[in-house]
Amino acid sequence: MLFTAAAAISAFAAPSVPRDAVRISEPPAVTLLGYLASDGEEAPAVTAGDPAPEETPAPAAAEAYVRYLRDVILPEYGWAKTGEMDWTLPDLNDASAGTLPDLMSAYWDDATGEGGHGVLSAVIRDLDGDGVDDMLVLFLDKAPGSSVDIKTVYGVGNATALRARLYTTERDGPSAGVVAESDDVRAAAELGGLCAGTMTAGIITWEGVPYLYTYEWMEDYTTYGPRLTRIYHVEDGRFILDSADGWIGWGQATDVEDVNAFCGAAGVSFLETSVAEAVSLAAKGDQRLSLDEDPNLSRLKGSLLMRLVFSWTPGTNRGITSRIDDCSHIRTALEQDDAAARMLLGEEPDLTPKINEHKSVAHALADGLSAASGIPLELQNERTNEGDYSASYSSAAGVWLSITVSQEGKLMSVSVTADYKNRNAEWPKLKDAVLADPSIGLPEDVRTRFAGDCGYSLTADFPGGRAFTAAVADVIFTVTFS
Repeated sequence: MLFTAAAAISAFAAPSVPRDAVRISEPPAVTLLGYLASDGEEAPAVTAGDPAPEETPAPAAAEAYVRYLRDVILPEYGWAKTGEMDWTLPDLNDASAGTLPDLMSAYWDDATGEGGHGVLSAVIRDLDGDGVDDMLVLFLDKAPGSSVDIKTVYGVGNATALRARLYTTERDGPSAGVVAESDDVRAAAELGGLCAGTMTAGIITWEGVPYLYTYEWMEDYTTYGPRLTRIYHVEDGRFILDSADGWIGWGQATDVEDVNAFCGAAGVSFLETSVAEAVSLAAKGDQRLSLDEDPNLSRLKGSLLMRLVFSWTPGTNRGITSRIDDCSHIRTALEQDDAAARMLLGEEPDLTPKINEHKSVAHALADGLSAASGIPLELQNERTNEGDYSASYSSAAGVWLSITVSQEGKLMSVSVTADYKNRNAEWPKLKDAVLADPSIGLPEDVRTRFAGDCGYSLTADFPGGRAFTAAVADVIFTVTFS
């Protein structure tokens, strides 16, 4: 289920920042014709009376992007270093002493020409269906926490961000053959400056549309933190954030139900599609395993563009080991001067979405609980995970009902949630409707113990399940079934 905690997010801004305000710089436009002389040098000027030069066809867009990356982007930003590295944080309780993004941005390896930040991966392909190739470049960058960091921990003021930039060309007209940046997402995924965790990104195509998906999971050395997925597509040279999902906050103080609204996403549902399957596999990746060892990420081969893992170094209290993978083949393409960089390594995986034929069980239960409590409920979001179906419904007053049904049609959990500060009479009414519902079938002693004003720290085990209440940023009543 999704949880909510307005108090946990009030101290920081949502990651929706005006795109023009977050660009690092405006790289110069490079024309295809400007490369027609020798290896990127401008062609000599033609004066009156000179014989007309022979017309040379412009190179393909893929080759132009490869050259633009090599001659314009990389000299400015360099490659981000891949592989494993060890870092020692100065002070976990004082971000002013330095954070991991600070250490990485200051790092440079003269031997390899790689830095802690820079270009991580890239792919060239038609991303918006206009018949002209585009180039997506993913950078590792340091982002200011005041604008994009999901949650500050120990006064962290910045984050390690996965920055997504889009470069396009025009087929004809006055801008024909010009390579230029067309959009920039400052933090398509991010990790707090004093956090361990993982970021993963890839491309998966559904119904002919390529979607960029990103996944992030943060944790500090005492508890878990935000876990988010974002899904984008490209339209008219711009990234469109279609969907965001997961939770925001730290530990049990998690309390944002409408993650789409928080992240500024359109709220498109990818339920039971190959996009949802790709995101699910990315989220199940085990950060202890390499890409080849992980059974979930292995299934995404041909889709993944990058993966970054920060893990606490064993035997230290301030050490972090980074493991960074560029899963695109753009580096090999540049080494070979190969314009075939338009393709990922291998074909995209054929991900068959798991279909749950019993989602009507959840909807029927929600309708019954709404009628029994007298509280109108509206479906807000739904998802599948390995075939299990989850749906969340809310009332106008902000009480949430979450239901999960297994692929076999068995009820797995029911939760009633409300903001602790704004709790009202709807929470106990909906809770009591769950207790009394005959299709749920709770034992009499459980129904009696949790009825009415039961308090917020109860737990009861019963044959086949457990019921409990809790209060952190939310008041929560949950029933789970084994």
